[in-house]
Amino acid sequence: MNLKQAEEIIASGKADFVAMKRALQADPDMPKKYAEGREWEHRPCLRCSCFFSTFPGFFMGSRECAVNPYIGKSSVYLENRVPLAPVKKKAAVIGGGPAGITAMQTLVERGHDVTLYEKKADVGGVIELAAILPEKRDVGLYLEYLRNQIKHTTAKVLLNTEATPEMIAKENYDAIIVAIGADPVIPDVPGKDKPIVHWAPDAIAGGLADKCKNVVIVGAGAIGLEYAIHYNKEGKNVTLIEQQEKPTIPQSARGVLAGEYDLLEGIKDEKITKMFFNRLASIGDDSVTVVDVNTGKESKVAADIVLLSVGMKPKFMEAQTFRSCAPNTSVYVVGDAQGVNEIRGATKTAFEVTALI
Repeated sequence: MNLKQAEEIIASGKADFVAMKRALQADPDMPKKYAEGREWEHRPCLRCSCFFSTFPGFFMGSRECAVNPYIGKSSVYLENRVPLAPVKKKAAVIGGGPAGITAMQTLVERGHDVTLYEKKADVGGVIELAAILPEKRDVGLYLEYLRNQIKHTTAKVLLNTEATPEMIAKENYDAIIVAIGADPVIPDVPGKDKPIVHWAPDAIAGGLADKCKNVVIVGAGAIGLEYAIHYNKEGKNVTLIEQQEKPTIPQSARGVLAGEYDLLEGIKDEKITKMFFNRLASIGDDSVTVVDVNTGKESKVAADIVLLSVGMKPKFMEAQTFRSCAPNTSVYVVGDAQGVNEIRGATKTAFEVTALI
């Protein structure tokens, strides 16, 4: 929800007034930004599970927001801003995903001279792939928000520029923020290099499954479930393979969180073949072989395309190559490069580091 949508609702006669809660938690200044013609600057709400952490004693026991790192810190950061740093520094941010953009924003607010390096033609990181799914329109709005930030920032933004230790070392930066993300985990099984094998987000980005009938998805985490539901809706024969006894998505002490509940409900569709307690053994030209982890029995599953979603591996060691490009205590690894997390973790780690530089 945003002010434009609220006005459309009122103008249509569907309501006399509109109240917002989470939209203003994501951006308390959203109405002011619209009034001042700064719509591009408002942070959109992702409708995540933030409300589970707003009640004392429940889940995290404190208020948090995936896109607004100031939530819960109003006593420290007045008016949702970090104070100017006592000494202006020359800082580099490597990576233009949620962590990198948050780091850039915070460093600029602190008054530093900031340069952001992004190896692709635009910023967004893996958010760009996540936003492709029709069901993730809120993520698409967040991607638009991230890209608007580099259009209006005072930082120097270098797109199509893959930072190297040699390049960064020459610039004599006072501080370096490494936010290069994570890589998908590829199971080490025979046939992993077959042309029918793809990381799930890459497949939908390239429309690789459009003409496929039999879609096999390996890994029942959040990404695997999303793609299983998506391709099932498209009428494809979907088989979901997971070596655990159930989907591997986060759960709180009181059960499944909001977004995850929708995923679990979605895969209940009987048209989705769910092979839990089965591990991927090998991949052929038009099928996969799986093994029951309890009995050892092998089964073959027809596959026109195999989509991998078995997890992500932080690019932590790659990040360490920048360690000698500035004083060691002034090089920071944030976001998924530090430890794979969701958007909340990316923005939080980036903010907590850069707010003190």
